[in-house]
Amino acid sequence: MLVTIISEKIVVIYMLDTLRKDKHWVEYPFGSLFYGYIFRQLKDIKIHPNWYTLGFIAFGMFSGVLFSMNYFLISYLFWRFSVVLDLVDGPIARYKNKTSLLGEYLDNIGHVLCGLFLVLGSVYGSSTENRILLAMTA
Repeated sequence: MLVTIISEKIVVIYMLDTLRKDKHWVEYPFGSLFYGYIFRQLKDIKIHPNWYTLGFIAFGMFSGVLFSMNYFLISYLFWRFSVVLDLVDGPIARYKNKTSLLGEYLDNIGHVLCGLFLVLGSVYGSSTENRILLAMTA
């Protein structure tokens, strides 16, 4: 069993080293062709990666506001766009070699703010009987 665990770790380390040596490894961090395509389209635009993070925060918070006003489909579309921006901001920063503590901080704060706005938007936008059910399940 110990030999199996050690051999699996060696295989994983070898795979990671192979990916790092490949010059295009940063283009495929998502496991989805769609996000890889979006990354390839945005990577050469002359915008600092922190602006993608700020866009992710703005679209995510706006999605929560729209959800509170019961515009569910539009809210969902804004939320998905927010997720796309969230997924590409880090790889773009690494690709451009512009990673920073500010970017990491903005990303973490953005996750909290977007989650908070979506939860508060869903509570505020729900009807009275749904609020009672939500309070009972919390």
